[in-house]
Amino acid sequence: MILECILVGLIFGFFISKKKRAYFPHLELSKLWISVLGAGLFLMALYGPKYLPNSLGSFIYENFSIFHWLGLFGMALGFLLPKFHPGKILVGIGFLMNGLAVFSNGKMPVSMNALLKIQDSKTIQILLQNQAMTHEILDENTNMQFLCDIIPFQSPLSGSKVMSLGDVLLALGVGIVVFSYITIIKRRETND
Repeated sequence: MILECILVGLIFGFFISKKKRAYFPHLELSKLWISVLGAGLFLMALYGPKYLPNSLGSFIYENFSIFHWLGLFGMALGFLLPKFHPGKILVGIGFLMNGLAVFSNGKMPVSMNALLKIQDSKTIQILLQNQAMTHEILDENTNMQFLCDIIPFQSPLSGSKVMSLGDVLLALGVGIVVFSYITIIKRRETND
């Protein structure tokens, strides 16, 4: 869905930018380093156990869920802290919602019904065999089920996947950020 939102942001940005109006406040990215740090923490949790020395890799593996949700919260914080911008706020809230689901469950729970609707047998097998570090099957013991991956999404552009409400907000926010950048760039071109 992020790909679709980026494309819509690009298209609307190019068409609407011909008018000389500002639709959103200027996009400030001064605290983006916090999001980059969060993304680095998340990537370290994913790849650290495989590529770092044994003791450090083992420590990261044993505490994966902590690194996972800290990375998501870090990414959220980097988008929520700077000046108000609707796209950045949506991205930050999306990361925060996903972080809360992971924090309360240890992994991101995924609805089996949603996986069956999109016919994702490969992911079903991985989850049934408990081979995913980041996801697990949603069940009656799952906390905050409304924040989990429960929304089946099918697209000719990005394929089929199961998304969370946080993923939807994140994708919409990215679309708005792209739209904002395009309109800013196009306005600068017409002013020069």
